[in-house]
Amino acid sequence: CGDKVVGTRQYVGEYTDIPAMGAGFSDATDGYCQEGEVPRFTLLKPDGVEIDLEGDIPAFSSNGVHVLTSLSEIMPLPNEFSLDSAYPNPFNPTTTLSFAIPVDSEVSLSVYNLQGREVTSLIDGNMDAGYHSVVWDANSYASGVYFVKMMAGSYVNTQKLMLVK
Repeated sequence: CGDKVVGTRQYVGEYTDIPAMGAGFSDATDGYCQEGEVPRFTLLKPDGVEIDLEGDIPAFSSNGVHVLTSLSEIMPLPNEFSLDSAYPNPFNPTTTLSFAIPVDSEVSLSVYNLQGREVTSLIDGNMDAGYHSVVWDANSYASGVYFVKMMAGSYVNTQKLMLVK
C-alpha cells in the first residue's frame, strides 16, 4: 500500500495466498493499508527485478478475504511512435496492424489503394498512450497492393500490404 510492503508470499503456482496487513491502533502500522485503499501488487523475480502487476484488484477491507482471478504485467509505455509490420503480410483476408504511441494522441490509420484513394479508415480519433492493434478484414476488397498510413502527432509512416485471394 503506497510504498510500504504490507504482505509477501513466495509464488507457488495458480493458487497463491497473499496476506496483507492493514493499519491498526499502533504507530508500528503507520503506512499500512487503510480501509478502502487499493493495494498494489508486484512480482519480485529471483534476479531482483520487480514487475508491477495489474488486474481486478478490490479495495482493502479489514479481515476481508478477496480472490483475484488474474494479475498480469503492466506494460511500460513506449518511448516513441511506431507502426509495426503488418502480420501476416501477404494476407487473406485479414491482417493485424500493431502500433505504439508514447503519449495520448489523435491517431489516423487508413488504407489506400494503388491510385492513392482511401479505401477504409481503421482508426480516426484520440487514443491513449500505449500499445494497440487493429485487424483489417479485407474480405470485400480485391486482391492487390494496398498501403496503410499512420499519422499521430508529427509521426507519419506508410507500409505496403499485399492482399492475395
